[in-house]
Amino acid sequence: MLLSVCALFPPSAAAQSICAAAKIELGQEAALEREGFTATLSMTNNLADQALTGVRIELIVKDEQGNAAESLFFANVTSLEGTSAIDGTGTIQPSGTAKTRWLIIPSPG
Repeated sequence: MLLSVCALFPPSAAAQSICAAAKIELGQEAALEREGFTATLSMTNNLADQALTGVRIELIVKDEQGNAAESLFFANVTSLEGTSAIDGTGTIQPSGTAKTRWLIIPSPG
């Protein structure tokens, strides 16, 4: 299984050379059938004087061949820290870090 996370910023932010670091962690090495695991994405705003606005994060699950595999998993955001939203309305404060955690459970079958 391959997890991709896309953090999207508005076009105006992209044109301004926004500098952010992202890190994703999976809380399990081997998956057993129907055993859930936690995924955590940390994003740090490296700008000391400008907030990152319009934060949008999409969790994309793909199989080993790169095919969409979202239907094979149930994913739910369990916590947000350092931002109030990841739907395009979120903000990460200057020099701040935001963490998003998901509980990911394989679908039956």
